[in-house]
Amino acid sequence: METYYAHSQNKKGEWETVEHHLKRVGKLCAEFAQPLRCDGFGRTAGLLHDAGKYSPLFQRVLRHQQVHVDHAVPGAVLACAFGGKAAHTLGVIIRAHHSSLQEDIRPVLEQALRGTERNVPPKNDTLSVCGPDEYTELMKTVQRETGLDLRHDSLQQLPDLQNSPDRPLAQMLQTRMLYSCLVDADYSATEEFYDEAYLQKASGEPLQPKNLLKSLQKHRDEVRANSTSDKALNAMRDRLYDECVAAAEQRPGLFTLTAPTGMGKTLDLLAFALKHAEKWGQKRIFVVLPYLSIIEQNAKEYRSIVPDLLEVHSQVKATDETRQLAERWAAPLIVTTTVGFLEGLFACHAPDCRRLHQAADSVIVLDEAQSLPPRLLDATLHTLQELCLHYGCTVVLSTATQPAFQYRRNMQWHPREIVPNPQALFASARRVEVEWRVKSVTPLERIADEMAGQKSVCAILNLRRHARRLYDLLKQRCSGDGLFFLSSDLCPAHREKMLKEVRGRLKEKLPCRLVSTQCIEAGVDIDFACLYRALAPLEAVIQAAGRCNRNGGPGSFGRVIVFIPDEEGKLYPDAWYESAANKLRVMLENRAVDLCSLADIEAYYRRVYSDAPEDAKELRDAIKQLDYPGADRAYQVIPSAGFRVIVPYRGNEDCTGLFDAVKKEALACGLTPAVLAKARPITVTTFDKDGVQEFCEPLPQFDFRGRRIEKSTDCFLLDQPKCYDEKTGLYFSDKTRCLTEKNKEGYHGKAAGSGH
Repeated sequence: METYYAHSQNKKGEWETVEHHLKRVGKLCAEFAQPLRCDGFGRTAGLLHDAGKYSPLFQRVLRHQQVHVDHAVPGAVLACAFGGKAAHTLGVIIRAHHSSLQEDIRPVLEQALRGTERNVPPKNDTLSVCGPDEYTELMKTVQRETGLDLRHDSLQQLPDLQNSPDRPLAQMLQTRMLYSCLVDADYSATEEFYDEAYLQKASGEPLQPKNLLKSLQKHRDEVRANSTSDKALNAMRDRLYDECVAAAEQRPGLFTLTAPTGMGKTLDLLAFALKHAEKWGQKRIFVVLPYLSIIEQNAKEYRSIVPDLLEVHSQVKATDETRQLAERWAAPLIVTTTVGFLEGLFACHAPDCRRLHQAADSVIVLDEAQSLPPRLLDATLHTLQELCLHYGCTVVLSTATQPAFQYRRNMQWHPREIVPNPQALFASARRVEVEWRVKSVTPLERIADEMAGQKSVCAILNLRRHARRLYDLLKQRCSGDGLFFLSSDLCPAHREKMLKEVRGRLKEKLPCRLVSTQCIEAGVDIDFACLYRALAPLEAVIQAAGRCNRNGGPGSFGRVIVFIPDEEGKLYPDAWYESAANKLRVMLENRAVDLCSLADIEAYYRRVYSDAPEDAKELRDAIKQLDYPGADRAYQVIPSAGFRVIVPYRGNEDCTGLFDAVKKEALACGLTPAVLAKARPITVTTFDKDGVQEFCEPLPQFDFRGRRIEKSTDCFLLDQPKCYDEKTGLYFSDKTRCLTEKNKEGYHGKAAGSGH
């Protein structure tokens, strides 16, 4: 009897048989699928996925006597022999375990079974098994080696999705989850054959909520001891913390946390998640944030409590160990981007789906929930509901401006609020008085005049063009000392240095005037006495107000002025942003809006969502048709990530030689993940295509043989210091700047400072 092998030799010169590989993958896949209540299905998937390797043709591949053959289709053919819906799903995930999900696989399977051709689309690969005779023999071999009887054994039926708000979407998520189990099991078992310690290294530490709660309390005590905030404010923070801990006793499901800015929600959310996991046995915590700057800030604080924390995003500096953990989401606490987490729920390619099953039985915290993408909102909310309904998850949406999603058409939205009386908390946290200058436009010259006469003041504009003009006007009215500009035109290291200087001057009560774009609104701990905000959606205004009198107590009020710039051309980054801002303006025609009134916030969202458009048509059609690649393409939180430009910033000690080092490595090795990670502190995202083409050099790319290849790239090198200003960052020309103003700031277009 011929012996069939699954892989080439390992370092010890050993060969792994197909039988051994199938049984190992079956065991792992059953384990991974157990939280989905599909362990039997998972075992069957593992036992069949590489059945096509029981083939002389595939064995020739291992001996380098044959070019690549398709061994996935035969396993899918055998899977469909069970019959029924579960068998079709089984066939779909087996067919895709080395490629990507496709719903319509029947033509390929029928062709393989009939044996009319040995080549299958789309790659025209040769099938390892083809025709009725070969499949008869294959079935006998699988039965003999694995014990699986395809003629008489039944296939575990999949959990019913009848109560799902969107059945096609629910079906797609279920398939992706099962696909994730199989892909991870296959990848892990294969790596394990070549490195016996692989799974031990790639599994991470288990979540130990009881011990971590003690560490959290110790950290919180240290923060309180060093706090300079008002006593009344600290008392409110204590109250919020206690309410989060108490709410964690409730059963898993969908929650909201509605609390004012500056209340210390970072630690409160972690407390809820840990206590909830301790009570209900969840195995992992995800903290999902919209901007890389916030991720780094929160991860730094969390890491002192949870040493095994894992940051997962495209620009993190990863070792081989952390990369392996990130590929599997194998850590007790994962801090990641909104882009990466949400897009992962709609992915269709094997490497992108591998870790998805790890989200089951987890606590998922989405901070700054007002940043959820408006064009993808229905699909996003329904998917979050699915995670709670069928995958043992608890999802928390946290924000100071809780969106009233229940007013969206055809949306059933009934989360539980963690804070028993959030309105009382908002009333107690009132720290600013608002002047609404929205009945007429205000010239930026007037704003500059007023800011020049103040010592602690910030202005936030919707567009970089407006921010630069206001900054130039201020330079004419006051000395450069104490005047700052902040936008995503500054690289992260530059922004960090700028914010450090700003905080230092504010602490020393020295004159400090800051002009900024929206990049300062969410999660930046900064405190001005007065703040100007160009008219924006209400949630943006409230976030901006959180940068004013942030640490003040009752009776101490900062001043916020909301105005409409008297400027030509567009005033907003995108259509949705403009629509929401105009709805706020209409509300203000009748009366002032109270930033601390949850009733006013709800009334605003009622206006926003009652006539809001549906999700993008491409996404709706893809879901309806169970089109996995189409959904993957359509579900893009940031439709275009723009151009990444590595800039010659040398403004702090860490960056002195960084540009030169990155340039040397990039030109020698090409555009590699290591280069991108190293360059992140001096990388700027821009949408100024003309400027990039005129002043920047694309980084080279190389194939696996080290040969330079001509391939389009979104990453460039700026080797011209004149285009990077020490005060205002990347700037090409007025001409190119004006051409590409749209979608540059915030999360409702191309989110500056975000990443996946």
